[in-house]
Formats: sequence, C-alpha cells, structure tokens
Amino acid sequence: MIDQDLSNNHREKKKILLVTYDLPASDRRSWSGISYSVKKELEKEFTVYDYCINVKKSFLAMIKVFYYRYVKKSNVTIRLLRPLAKTLSKTVDKISRDTKCDCVVVMGAQASGAIAYSESKVPKLFFSDCVITQAVDYYWFGVDKKVVEEYYDVQKKALINSSAVILNSNWAKAAAIDEYGTSADKITVIPLGANVEVNDFRNEHHEGINLLFNGIDWKRKGGDIAVECVEKLNKLDPASKYTLHIVGCNPPGVTDDEHIKIYGFLNRNIKEERELLDHLRENADFFILPTHAECAGIVFCEACAYGIPSITFDTGGVGDYVRNDINGYRLPVGSSAEDFAKKIIEYVSDSKKTEELQRNARHMYETELNWKVIVEKFRKLINQQI
Repeated sequence: MIDQDLSNNHREKKKILLVTYDLPASDRRSWSGISYSVKKELEKEFTVYDYCINVKKSFLAMIKVFYYRYVKKSNVTIRLLRPLAKTLSKTVDKISRDTKCDCVVVMGAQASGAIAYSESKVPKLFFSDCVITQAVDYYWFGVDKKVVEEYYDVQKKALINSSAVILNSNWAKAAAIDEYGTSADKITVIPLGANVEVNDFRNEHHEGINLLFNGIDWKRKGGDIAVECVEKLNKLDPASKYTLHIVGCNPPGVTDDEHIKIYGFLNRNIKEERELLDHLRENADFFILPTHAECAGIVFCEACAYGIPSITFDTGGVGDYVRNDINGYRLPVGSSAEDFAKKIIEYVSDSKKTEELQRNARHMYETELNWKVIVEKFRKLINQQI
C-alpha cells in the first residue's frame, strides 16, 4: 500500500494546453482575469501550457479584415475568420503533439477558431460565456451578413470538434442548442467566479445608503441610469441620504457632488487602489449595474463576495448570477431609473429582507461563485474526457 501511494504521489501530471484569444492566461488581465484564474486553479492538478492566439499568422485573414472594414464598412474581428482559423487549428494541433498534451482547453468564444479545423484526436473542451450569434447585435453592431455567416461556420465546427462544452449561463446553453444544434448532453453550465479572495470582511458603520457602480463601459453598463436613479432616490426618500460611488471610469458630463463620488479606474495591482476598492465594497449597501448587455458579469460575483445585493437589468446571462429576491433583483429591460429607485427603497424599508439578501449573496459566493469551487467542477469534467 505504501509503495502504491508513493507511486501515485510521483505520477506524472496530465498536460493541458490552454488557448486564449487576447493575452496569455499567465497575464492577470487575460479575459478580465478569467483565464488567469482558471489556469491558477488547474495547475494544482495538471501541467498547464499556455498559448495565446497570434492574429498575424494568416496574411489572407488580414486582407479580409481590410476588405470588410474599409470597403464594406463592417465591424469585424480577425480571430473568427476562416483563413486564420485554419492556420490556428494546425498550430494548436502541432503544439499539442509537441507537448504531448492530454487535453486542449479553449477559453472564450473568440478563440473558437483554434479548434474549428483541428484534426487531432486529443480531447478538446470549449469554455465560454456566450456563442458568437449572441454577441452580434448585442455586443457587436454593424457586422456584415457575410461576416456573421463566416463566424457562425467557424464556431459551429469548433462546437462539433469539442469533446465537451462549458458555458457560463443557461442563456448561452439555450443558444448553443437552438442556434447551433449542439446536444444538451455535451454542454455543462459552470458559472464564472469572483476575481477576489474574500475570507473575511466587515461592513463599517456609515450614514446613509451607499450604492456602488463598477464598470468601464459607461454607456453599455447603464451608468446614466445609475446617476438618474440616485437623484430619484434622494427625492423619493430624502431621509435616507443615498450616495452613488462610481468606479471604473470617469463618466462624461458627471461631476462629484454630495450624492455622487467618482474614483475612476482602480487598479487592483496597486496596493492603495486595491484597498480603496475593498473599502468601497465593504461599505456598499447595494451594487447597481443597469447593464444593457451582459453575458455573465464577474462584478456580480464580486458583489456576492462582499455580501452586496445587486440591482440590474434582466438581460443576457445575468439570471444565473442575480436571482430575484435572493441576492438582488433583475428589473425588466426598459425599466426606468425611477423603477430602479423604487425597488431599492422597497429593500431599504425592509431591513430584515435586506439582511437576508446580504446573507444569500455571501452564501452564493462561498458555494458557487468562487474559482476554487468552479474549477473543481472543471477539473472533474477534464478528467472525464482524458
């Protein structure tokens, strides 16, 4: 028995090739920290090789980008064009052979081309917060019909070549089934996690009600609605003194006043800025993000980590992260700033309900929305394939 245990301890780790589309997974910024967090957890069991897509590998794809962008006036991303996908698939096949990888994991919809034309028999897993058809006219606008068809064809082949498909919401799963014909048995829904580790925190005593907004894309994240919402709150419920704290950007036409505080982008790699963001979260009573388009939303996971209820729109894959009257509320798309204000006042006037939302939010982080729990599910799925 002792010899067997020693043998198991020294058994060579299985090898994973992790493919990313923007930055190497070793970079904390890769796909908003998602690829980095996955790599960090996978390395606890596997040897992980890191490959970031090189878009300059296909001259033909670069010519197509020029044609669509400047002749057809179309929005286009080179990563999902057929010529680059064919080149990348060969490259990934070669890397997996050279490294003797046991599995290829593709991170993000824009990395689909890396396995679309693969001829390797190595198991391939596709991990994404959406399928491409969901991004068109939701995140991406002004995309030529021919470009969309090419994107669709590349991703369809990638889904067919995938041994397993991991999607981050039931919204994405439904599209993969309905629009691509992917078998439901092939898909596993695993949420994203918070890119913070919050073992202990405390809510300091503070006057009034603090609303936290955290988003870089002011327009898409609905920052104007958040600003109007805090104005409505102070008119409808002046005794409570609501303050909106804006993180992530310097919004146009918005200035600091007694009800609005602007901090700009806070870099968590800088100690002082990380501590300020932590302080704002520890003192937030509600997280408000009236986002118009959201595949998942790591910020909702991070709000849960600090026990902050989230108030948002019912759009995209948000329903897997914000559950009505459990850890916050999703208002119907098209709801006004006053609708947001009335929902917040409803919770503020019921302290027991608000406390329940806070407890539930923290519980969701501890049991579902942290990377340790998430990647454990991922690791099991990988082991099933290899």
